[in-house]
Amino acid sequence: MDARYTPITSTIWVAARDGDLAEGKPLVLTLNLSKIGFNTGISYDVEEYDVKTGDFIFHTAVSPTGGKLVLNVPRNALGFVDRRYVIYPASGRTPTVLRLQQGADGYTGAKDTYITMYGGEGSTDPHGSADRLLFAYDLRRKALLQFDLSSVPAGKLIKAAKLTVNLLETRSPGISLGVYEAKRSWLDTEATWEYPSLSRFWSVAGADGVGTDRAGAATYAVTNVGQAGSYILDVKPLVEQWLADPASNLGVLLIGNGSYATESYALASAEYGDPSKRPALEIWYMEPLVIA
Repeated sequence: MDARYTPITSTIWVAARDGDLAEGKPLVLTLNLSKIGFNTGISYDVEEYDVKTGDFIFHTAVSPTGGKLVLNVPRNALGFVDRRYVIYPASGRTPTVLRLQQGADGYTGAKDTYITMYGGEGSTDPHGSADRLLFAYDLRRKALLQFDLSSVPAGKLIKAAKLTVNLLETRSPGISLGVYEAKRSWLDTEATWEYPSLSRFWSVAGADGVGTDRAGAATYAVTNVGQAGSYILDVKPLVEQWLADPASNLGVLLIGNGSYATESYALASAEYGDPSKRPALEIWYMEPLVIA
C-alpha cells in the first residue's frame, strides 16, 4: 500500500493492490485523521477507482468515526485488488453520468461497421447499415465504432468511461476482445477490407497498419467472451484524449484473439432492432475540485 497526504489541502491519496492482503482476509484501511492533523469534525468525499476495470465509485460526505476514516478494499470482478483513493473535505460535488447510445434520449452520434477478409461475408461491401458487428479469434474480422462526444461539457474531469457491447449469440471457445484506438479516419457507409473510405486505402489491408491504421496495443481487453450478453471495456484514456484533442477521435477497432473457432462472433450494432443492446458509451465526469 502507498499513501501520502497534504495537510494544507487536507487531501489524502491511497493506493492498495494485490500483495497488501493477508491470505483469505479482506483488506481494511484505517486512516487516523487526527494523528495527521486533519479536521475530524467535518465530512470527507472519497473517490474510489479500480485500475483493472475502470470502475469509479464516489462516496459523498463520509464522516470520521473516532477521528478515523475506514476503507474496506474489495476484490473486483476479475479477482484483483488495485484501487486508488482520493480523499478530501466534502465539496458538494457529485458525478454526472452521460450515456451515449444510438437512439437513446435523441442521441444520433454513434456510427459503426465491420470489415472482413472473407468474400462470403462481404469483404468488398460496406456494412454500416448491418445490425451486427463481426469479429473472430484473429485479425481477419474487425468491428469499428465511433461516438460523437460534443455533448460532453467542456472543462470537466473525466472519472471513468466504459464501452458496453452485447454478444448476440453464445460462441465457443471464449476469446478475448480488445479495443484499439483507430489512427485513420473511416466512413461506416464506405469502409471495407481494403478501404476506410472510397478515397483512400488502409495502410495495410484490414486496417492492420500499426501506427497508421490503428494502435498496436489494446487500450483494454476483456477475456472469455463467448456467453451471449454484455461485455464492458474501459476506455477512459481514449475519452480523455479525444476530449482534449477532438480531431484525434477517429473511433476504435474491436479485435478478437484466441483459439481457433469456425464461426464469427456477432455484436449488436448501432442499428440493432433492440435499442438496449446497441453499443453504449458511459462517461462519468465532475466539476474540477476547488480548494479554498
